[in-house]
Amino acid sequence: MSSSDDMVDITDTNPSGSDGSNDAIDRSITAARRGAKVVLFTDPYLSPLASSATVLLTTVVDGPRPFLTLAPALAVVESIVLGVVEASGTRLRRRLESFDRLTARDPR
Repeated sequence: MSSSDDMVDITDTNPSGSDGSNDAIDRSITAARRGAKVVLFTDPYLSPLASSATVLLTTVVDGPRPFLTLAPALAVVESIVLGVVEASGTRLRRRLESFDRLTARDPR
């Protein structure tokens, strides 16, 4: 969602996502209150959005000290996105492939 104007049209058929910024979290909480389905990928410390999420997926972040790793979270997100694309059929796949070609360094 790009602005608060988008919130007017949110219904229970809309998914919502957040990049973790305060504005994005606030928009997702508002979307949840308006009936949107919020799928949250977070670490064990839980995002402030956790209590508003329809689905809560946590992953480990432990890595070699003193570092945390986001690799497990990225793997979960990629798996879910792949499943959604596969289940959505050819229209979404074609659209994503077009986007990929558009943004590729070496267009096919």
